Amino acid sequence: MTPYCLSQVHLLPDQEGSVKFSVIGPDDDALTPFFADLNGALGEQVMLVEKRYDAAEARYTVHCLRRDDGDDARYGIENSADETRPPSGATWFAPLEPVHTYAKIVNATATPRVFRHQSGSLTCRCDNIKTAAVILSALSKQGTAWHEPNSRSFHSTPTPAYRHTIAYDHDAFCRVLTKISLNVIAKTSELDVIRKRYFDRARAYALCGKPHLPVRPGRNEQIPDALEPLAQDRHLIGIEVERRCGMEIVRAVFRLYGGPVQQARLAVACGSIVGVMPVWLSIDYVSHRVEVEKH
Repeated sequence: MTPYCLSQVHLLPDQEGSVKFSVIGPDDDALTPFFADLNGALGEQVMLVEKRYDAAEARYTVHCLRRDDGDDARYGIENSADETRPPSGATWFAPLEPVHTYAKIVNATATPRVFRHQSGSLTCRCDNIKTAAVILSALSKQGTAWHEPNSRSFHSTPTPAYRHTIAYDHDAFCRVLTKISLNVIAKTSELDVIRKRYFDRARAYALCGKPHLPVRPGRNEQIPDALEPLAQDRHLIGIEVERRCGMEIVRAVFRLYGGPVQQARLAVACGSIVGVMPVWLSIDYVSHRVEVEKH
């Protein structure tokens, strides 16, 4: 992964109530398209898109900001509407709260900002939509000032803040682990035992997500002593077969990237599940090597 400093402008209110701007970017060549896109976006009307994470269908709220005709020339929210897709060329809104959280940890100040992604889209990160309208109003008053040549000095930041956002679906993660476990059994067993009814629930969950098969916390003791030293450098995936009270329980056990141990119960059956045996995989995810250890 190669970090890249996005072109951005921060708003720095001073004690007198006026606003100063701090421009940050990797170099002049990167700032030029940023200024051009910023001036192009701040016209009489701005479409500001807010992504919603609590909606099943209308995943975006599009706020139409319109600049008034007064001397102050501020943006106001003309209307807002829920949409399934964002309009092309819109400016995005992102909350500042995650930055506040990080700033408290490193004893820094989180400031509102507008930045340009490498794809060319603009994002306004601040507290809320009303604040975004105020910020964009302040930036629009600069007009062509962003294009005026000046002697900018560039310097590095010793401890820059990085934020990486990943959309994570826990249910999909559990289904993938379940499917991997069934594949391990199918590949390492002499018989195609996962076709038996004992594995119906696990197969249905891997295929369509229902009925739910929870992945629960496991115990470090479930990892074989011989494999424990490999936990920091490899994925460890095991199939346990426990015989208790006349029943057999088949579990999948995982430890990924040296993280916590997790387990999922794949089957519970009376009598014997012929062909299923304890097996462990150690997966070197850097060199793409898989080692199998049967018990």
